Amino acid sequence: MPRNTISKTLEDALVHRQRFADFSKLELATGGPDHHMVAVCSMSEDADEMEKAWRVGCYIGPYNEPTAIAIWTAWPWERFKQHGEFFPDWVIENWAGLSIRQERRPVKSKVKFAEYFASFAKYIEHDLPRVADLSFNEAWASMDNVRFVGRYASMKMLETFARLGLIQNRQPDIRPEGAWSPRLSLSYLFPMYNSLLNHETGKDGDRWVMSWWKDAWDELEATYSIGIPDPYFFEVLLCDYKQAVDGKYYPGRPLDSALTHLSKVRAHFGDVADQLLDVRSGLFDKRLLGEQNGWWGRRDDLGKTMEQHGYWWNDLEYDFMATEDLANPVRRT
Repeated sequence: MPRNTISKTLEDALVHRQRFADFSKLELATGGPDHHMVAVCSMSEDADEMEKAWRVGCYIGPYNEPTAIAIWTAWPWERFKQHGEFFPDWVIENWAGLSIRQERRPVKSKVKFAEYFASFAKYIEHDLPRVADLSFNEAWASMDNVRFVGRYASMKMLETFARLGLIQNRQPDIRPEGAWSPRLSLSYLFPMYNSLLNHETGKDGDRWVMSWWKDAWDELEATYSIGIPDPYFFEVLLCDYKQAVDGKYYPGRPLDSALTHLSKVRAHFGDVADQLLDVRSGLFDKRLLGEQNGWWGRRDDLGKTMEQHGYWWNDLEYDFMATEDLANPVRRT
């Protein structure tokens, strides 16, 4: 299905640029994007090198912290290394408690989920040491050796490796090949390039985006002083903004999603992942944490506040429990 910008005029584009800037500043202020990655890295920083690497896979597989904790608790690296042939049976037995985010559709079957872990274990033993000090593009190419990991999951996996010091080189661009979501967001901000961003998705189009994306970032920073730290963050914020425009995202939403995943893990595994709540308390502003403020899980109506009421919801500024009408949010004192 062809994708096109929703900006019809330069005025539309300027509105989206301002909204993207405001959204990005709020998302960064909440400790995002990828709050789940921040938590996983915090919980893994004192582990030995192979356990760190293994935990990256436990996280990227289901792509949420509670399920990752349940897996690495039951299957620390040394156990998987020695007895991994029994892991598929464990997955079958515990499938009801393994919460998997929608972005990881490729592993939403018991067989594929187990196959992913088997291939990842081989990767961290044989490929990761080889690529750790090589270029990012060589590390990127090595992701082909992990089953059911495409562009999106590869970015997340390599970024988590980098944050834990397991590879040396960071993502140098927005990885435009196959990147329809960030390219679509860029077309909202720069509609004059709609054709190149959304229609020229072959090698010529990818080369053009590769040569241009930094100009877009520089222009946004020069005008709005957003403070986006690196290309990885820029790419993720573009993807999140697209979801926000669609009414499916609000700044800090992953913090709420983690509680939804924790509920499913709790129902099957008990309190094995409840340590996450203490970790979150030490990492994020308490105003953002539903477990400390009276809500639990995703609040889907908050994704529509810009479309319906003209503002981005954020818990740093507004009091959710005191707000009865999202058209008139109660400000924190």
